[in-house]
Amino acid sequence: MRIRKILALTAVAVMLSGCGSENNQASRIDNGTKTVEDVLEEQTADSEETMPGLEAVAVNEAERAIESSEKTSDVDIDLTELSSTLVYSEVYNMMTSPDQYFGKTIKMRGNNSIFIDETTNLAYYSCVIQDATACCANGIEYELTGVGSLDGYPEDGKEITVTGTFSSYEENGAYYLVLSDASLE
Repeated sequence: MRIRKILALTAVAVMLSGCGSENNQASRIDNGTKTVEDVLEEQTADSEETMPGLEAVAVNEAERAIESSEKTSDVDIDLTELSSTLVYSEVYNMMTSPDQYFGKTIKMRGNNSIFIDETTNLAYYSCVIQDATACCANGIEYELTGVGSLDGYPEDGKEITVTGTFSSYEENGAYYLVLSDASLE
């Protein structure tokens, strides 16, 4: 009985040491057999070569939009050529880093939004863009050239395409961003 236990323990020890030895692993690699790590590294490298990252897709799409706007009009940034995610991102950038957009002609498509300040009775009009999931929205105020009343602006909620010069104005101590000298298509 004791001999059986010793033989069994010896057999288990030999099997365990044979599976985990470096010599055994090295001989598999030398024979051309790939390890799991080798296969994963190759697949990762292949996917990086064949599939551009989100950043590359966004840059390509933005470059196409800029090239398109250069060919077709005097528009510096044509947001109507971008996907909903990129449009939302670009408008967000305009709000957070406006200095790089001042003086540029912007074209954008979204829903008209009207805000009437009850204390001053002034109306403000914005082109509002939602992100791809429609959970968040950003908008840019616009002022149509030569139109000064509600009658000349589209109704609230209507889809619009507006083109104007990105600028700002000061009112009651606060600065606001606006597409000035704007026109609707």
